[in-house]
Amino acid sequence: MKIFKSDLQGKCDSIHTSQTTGLTRMFNNPVLWSGKSQITGDSIHFITDKKTNKLDSLRVLQNAFMIQKDSLSDDDYNQIKGRNIYGKFQENDLRTMLVKGNAESLYYNRNDESQLLETITKEIASDIEFTLENNEIIQTKYFKKSEGKTFPPSEFPSEEKNLKVLFGEKMNSQKQLKTFLLKIKRLISLLLKKIILQ
Repeated sequence: MKIFKSDLQGKCDSIHTSQTTGLTRMFNNPVLWSGKSQITGDSIHFITDKKTNKLDSLRVLQNAFMIQKDSLSDDDYNQIKGRNIYGKFQENDLRTMLVKGNAESLYYNRNDESQLLETITKEIASDIEFTLENNEIIQTKYFKKSEGKTFPPSEFPSEEKNLKVLFGEKMNSQKQLKTFLLKIKRLISLLLKKIILQ
């Protein structure tokens, strides 16, 4: 099954939506795209405000993983991994994320002016909180004990590049979804503002 909203796209094998609560639950290989980010987990829940029809919150439960392509590289991906991820939306944009339990992050740091890649940072903590703006992480807060290291790009160990195995295969599914959207655009033009359950 697939989900389509102007601000959200998703794909899973099973889905349940409650019009009463605004809660949508995705099961069995769920993949969710919000802005530039792709999110996976054992199950994904998101709540839509019934009055405004805007996204309110997100829960990624068990084996939570978020990946975002580096702005200038085809081979590098900012990544976040943990037991669960809890997110909050503002005006349909993901603004905060709390990674709870066994949290890890891998981030490519670029110079604000030249956009040259300066360092690569890998952090491990009990919990990590991220603040986002325009789908980019602008602030990171680590809770409890954290272990991290920042590398020059030339010294970053290649075996630590991926926090999750086979993430590239899931990234390819986004291209497949875009192709699917183009093929059926005329058929769902009147329904893009609502969740399609079938």
